[in-house]
Formats: sequence, C-alpha cells, structure tokens
Amino acid sequence: MKKILFTTLSLIACLSFQSCDEEDIMYYEGDNAVHFISTSGSMTFITRPDDATAIMEVPVQLVGNIQEKDLNFSVEVVNDEEKTTATPEQYNIVSTTVPKGETTGYLKVEVKNPDKINAEEKTLKLRLKLVDNDEVKAGGWRDFLVVDLLWSSDLIKPQTWTCFTYFICTKYSSQLYRTYIEATGKTECYYTTGKINDPETGKLWSQTESIVWGKKFGYFVRAWNEEHFPEVLTHDDGDYAGEPIVPKY
Repeated sequence: MKKILFTTLSLIACLSFQSCDEEDIMYYEGDNAVHFISTSGSMTFITRPDDATAIMEVPVQLVGNIQEKDLNFSVEVVNDEEKTTATPEQYNIVSTTVPKGETTGYLKVEVKNPDKINAEEKTLKLRLKLVDNDEVKAGGWRDFLVVDLLWSSDLIKPQTWTCFTYFICTKYSSQLYRTYIEATGKTECYYTTGKINDPETGKLWSQTESIVWGKKFGYFVRAWNEEHFPEVLTHDDGDYAGEPIVPKY
C-alpha cells in the first residue's frame, strides 16, 4: 500500500513539474518572424569627429522559413522621454531587411554627429520596437522586440565592455577608454563573446588576436609611465578615480 501511495504521489509531482516547465518555455507558432539579437547598441564619434553621420547596424534573427527574396521587417519609434531623446531630423532609418537566403538581417540607422548639427545634447538616445507587417511578424524564439540605441560626440562606455575586462583592464573610466583608443585606434574589443563584429574585417576577434590588442594597450601604458615617472596613468572618474590604470597584459 505504501509503495502504491508513493508511486501515485511521485507521478502527481512529475506531472506538476512538467506542467510548470511547459508554461515557462516560449514556443513560436506562426509565420515568419524576427527578433533582435541584442537589446542595445551604442557608438561614439570621438574617433571620427569630422564625420557628419554614421551607420548603426542592429542584427535581427529570422524565425521561420528562409526566403528566396529579401524580407522587409518593420520598426516604430517608442516615444518615451527617457528612452528617446533624439528628434526625427537627428537620425534616419535606412533599411530593415533580412537578405534572401539568410537567417540574419539588420536594422540600419543613420545617426547624425551631435557636434555637426549643433545639438544641445552630445549624447542622443533612440528606442525602436519591432512591429508586425504583411511580410513578417515581430516575435520568434526570444522576447527581444525593443532595442535602445545611443550615440554621442563624447566618450561613452563601450558596448563590448565585458570583453575589455578579459583582455584590457577590469576597471572602467574615461581616461582608461581614451588611453585604449589612443593605444589601439579601436573603440571596442571585438572578442567572440561580444556579438559585435569588427567593422574593418566583418569578423569577431579570436582569443589570440584579443591578447595582441591587450598587450599593445599594456605596452602603451607602461611606456607612458616610464616617460612620466614617477607619475602614472590613473583613472580620472567613476568608482576608481585616482587609482592607477592596471592593464591585463
């Protein structure tokens, strides 16, 4: 009798867990759909001050059937005073396309250099949301339907900061970022976990390549410290203001 009761209770428990698990899993049913791969994007004109505009690319994932023609998805601006500070004349949505035969497409937005248009704010923000159209729906395997874009003519924390902590430095400040740009000519660290490709090569950096850039940064900091001894490069703002900049390599 005890065995029967235990077996019955175990079966009820299993069915309960199964029911909860099935509710937690989001299944996709329907026609072709797209969702964002990342929910944010940023860029700075600090290394290209003479440029009037730049193109920001946001990848989307196609869920459904691969098409034999370009698939055009749709987005709309989220008019939120906190999340959208850019005005329509400060940006232009260039294209929203998944190329034929591909499962990845791009939302391309042309953004204007705040300095070139004499904008009061040097950092501008834009929130965009995927919406349904006749060709493709907003949705899919992930609930990434909104993206926050940020661009500036000033320094902003790099989008791939997590990768910086592996190869460049574990502590962030404006001086750290300025030094990295001066030492490498790069504004991001395009390691494989960053999900953002190097625009010059269209690829992510391998671990070996990332270490090379990390060592280049380290050499620059040590050379600066030797030249200015006993002064050393220090963080100038944020949580680590006043502390020495310590390279990973």
